[in-house]
Amino acid sequence: MTASGESRLEKANKKSPFVQIMQLAIPNMISFLVMYSIFVITIFFVSATNDSHMLGAIGLGSVIQNVFGFSIGVGLMSVLDTLVSQAVGAGNPHLGLIYFNRARIVGTIAFVPCFIVMFYTEPILLWMNQDPLTSKLAADYVRGMNWGLWPFFMYNAMCSFLRSHRLPEAPLYVNAITGCGHALFCWLFLFKFHFGAYGVGIAMTCTQWGRFILLELYAAIWHPETHAHGWTPESLHNLWEFVALAIPSALLMWSEWWAYEVQSVFAGWVGPMALAAHVAASNIVSIIYMGPCGISQSASALVGNSLGAGDVRTAHLFNHKIIRGTLVCFVIVAILMCNFRYYVAYLYSRDSAVLSILCPALLAVSVFCIFDAMQACQEGVLRGCALQGRASTYKLLAMLLIRLPLGYLFAFGWGPLPAMGVPGIWWASVVGMAITCSAYGGIIYRCDFNKCAQEALTRREKEEQLKAARSPLLDEEAAGAGAAV
Repeated sequence: MTASGESRLEKANKKSPFVQIMQLAIPNMISFLVMYSIFVITIFFVSATNDSHMLGAIGLGSVIQNVFGFSIGVGLMSVLDTLVSQAVGAGNPHLGLIYFNRARIVGTIAFVPCFIVMFYTEPILLWMNQDPLTSKLAADYVRGMNWGLWPFFMYNAMCSFLRSHRLPEAPLYVNAITGCGHALFCWLFLFKFHFGAYGVGIAMTCTQWGRFILLELYAAIWHPETHAHGWTPESLHNLWEFVALAIPSALLMWSEWWAYEVQSVFAGWVGPMALAAHVAASNIVSIIYMGPCGISQSASALVGNSLGAGDVRTAHLFNHKIIRGTLVCFVIVAILMCNFRYYVAYLYSRDSAVLSILCPALLAVSVFCIFDAMQACQEGVLRGCALQGRASTYKLLAMLLIRLPLGYLFAFGWGPLPAMGVPGIWWASVVGMAITCSAYGGIIYRCDFNKCAQEALTRREKEEQLKAARSPLLDEEAAGAGAAV
């Protein structure tokens, strides 16, 4: 590691664990909130057109994007939270660069099938018995947004890379700038050029490219010591081993996003008022989740850095403080949400029919937020330990075999079980997340942190052996080229 890189990491490690956690978590939380505002800005401009079909189309198009695009990209790139953090913690930023370049290669390969599938948005939505006009507009929106999928993948890779170097502020600055630019893009393509739903997608594409370019420039100009723009031949090797860890990381993200989208379909089957209440509850959950998400990514970086350095005691310390602190904070959040749920519901709707569904649902949401926060932070610790494989199996089973079937049964009833509608969907989510938390807790409790540190060391030694084995070949090639000249 370069001297500047050493001094930054060493200086950070001298601070108390609480300060280290907050210095990473708070910028992440604010960055996610600012990023969420981009979606809010989009809805604001689309609502201003007074076109209900277009508004519904943006929602449907977002479902396709989330399931077949964004969740896959974010999941695959999150493997860098494991590999780069451990490499940087071990004082080997060059290895972190190799992992970063592999992530870009894998992300580019994954982009191709995602791009192709999303071009068939209209037939997919028609197969789901959606309105033909809304399906067509949703397809237009997705086609416009499709060109922003690759920079979205690369942006998330860079975020993970910088976060592992203890540089979480950059995405916050970038999202603040591009959020303002996104409002301009929406105005241009919707009201100036009248491109309709396709224009909304183009606006999102421009914003994604802006985020990617600005973050690349930030890393190159202000933090060249991270070597974020270097390239080494080793990046082309061991890709399958990289993918073997990246796929479970993607499954962790994909299974949860898929569950949310399918639950929205269940709510739509209950009725339009139920769907409105469910969307409001989902928005509340999304906003609250920004906190656990920021803490989760901090956990990955901090635990990964510690295990990479072979400091098992500090990794244990971060694990305990993060999980216990999150539990206390979100029990308080749940109590506040439960007590003030009527006021919160009133912020989202004044319709008495919607409120009669939303208020009982928020009672379940209050409990859900505790387990959602806990599983997010546990997941961060598991990523730092490179235990995504085991975790993804449990989560996939909990989401697909417990949360979704129970959601359907609780929503529509079965035998003596009464139909609970949207509140039933959220109580099923509570059960699914509680089981996920229990499974994660069991993995962490049985986790041998010394073994995780040894596995991180073994991965680094394997990479060094590969590099050493290739060096004579490169020398021979160079000598041959010199002789030819």
